[in-house]
Amino acid sequence: MRIAWLTPLSAKTGISKYSLSAALAVSQLVGVDVWTTPREDDLPTSLPVRDLSDSSEAADLSGYDHIVYNLGNNPTMHADIFDVYVRNPGVVILHDKTMAHFMRVYYTVRHSDPRRYRDLLTYYCGAEVGARAYRQILGLEGQMGDVPLLEPCLWNAVGVVVHSPDALVLIDRYPGLVPVTSIDLPFYLPTNSTEPSAHRASLGINSNDVLVVSHGRIGESKRIDQTVRALSLLPVAARERVQFVIVGGAHPAAVERVLSQARALGLGDHVRITGFLPEAELHAWLRAADIFINLRFPSTESGSGSLVEQLAYPAPIVVSDIGFYATFPQDTLVRTPPADEGEAIAEALASLVLDEDLRSRVGEKTYAYAAARFDPALYAERLVSFLGEVGLNRERLHKVDSLGAGLREVESRGVSEAVSIGIERLQSMEEAT
Repeated sequence: MRIAWLTPLSAKTGISKYSLSAALAVSQLVGVDVWTTPREDDLPTSLPVRDLSDSSEAADLSGYDHIVYNLGNNPTMHADIFDVYVRNPGVVILHDKTMAHFMRVYYTVRHSDPRRYRDLLTYYCGAEVGARAYRQILGLEGQMGDVPLLEPCLWNAVGVVVHSPDALVLIDRYPGLVPVTSIDLPFYLPTNSTEPSAHRASLGINSNDVLVVSHGRIGESKRIDQTVRALSLLPVAARERVQFVIVGGAHPAAVERVLSQARALGLGDHVRITGFLPEAELHAWLRAADIFINLRFPSTESGSGSLVEQLAYPAPIVVSDIGFYATFPQDTLVRTPPADEGEAIAEALASLVLDEDLRSRVGEKTYAYAAARFDPALYAERLVSFLGEVGLNRERLHKVDSLGAGLREVESRGVSEAVSIGIERLQSMEEAT
């Protein structure tokens, strides 16, 4: 079996890490070529890499047993992949539970066709949503909030993979017709040691400090503001020991808003934002962490790459009890209500900050559970098995497509003749099989 694996490799998107980890694991079982639009910050790989932007090479996709498309809500990283997908059927690995932002930029900017985006929303979400979207494009209305708009990612799919059961519900629209499955994201980098980094001091962390780490891009859904407020609600004994470090960044205005909030709450010396860091420096912080924070509300990811990355280390993780996070056993992740404004977060943090034994027990239990669940070899085994199911289902999809082709002739040939053509095609295929 040979697979064309279409994915971004840029270090600017977390999807690259997990997609590459998955491709490497799958390559131990079958042949894998990575197809990507090359960028200066691409992650290195030992797999063969082909240039997706080279149209002469793109024709070679017909020689693969399966084409696998990694699609996410970032148009910069996934538009080239989507261009190929709409021309070539394949298996879609869907990394987000909403693709509305991607579709808006894809049609209004890349293809200068805002009416297409409006029409898609109208068809799938109703006239009111479509009209609001069009007003937003014209600058007459602010952000409308994300709707799923996943349907365009199903148009040409012969199989779909997501990373959580709640995402599975959103895409399993045609049970029995297009195979769908949920497979957990694989670990990206295994930890070399379960001990905290010997270089905590070089990171500016004192021996008595309790290091709380969040990482990735700062966005409203990650609830950084609520976390900072939670720190201000901690008992004095806990508040004085905490160092909250956000290993990531955002627009300068967002960064300054968080730091201003910390100063206003008297936490200016306890909150730090590093900006985006190279992988080695990022993992130095993850290895040094005593506690992780990984909150989401709303939950728009099929899975959480940052959570899987934190799970490679034996520190307890405080999460929102929603989406992918809610699939864990109760005695692993430390859960808080999704819309909590800080009180429950503070309660969870206080217990962990003040009780080192509790941190160790929860962290080690979560670490052991994750080691089995997110093993890359398990991902590869499940995906290759799923691709086998997709292959067996192709004849059924071919029959449906053939019937649809016949019905499309209604406009030119008339209803009765078009239906007859469709029936004849189905009968001939049945006789052939």
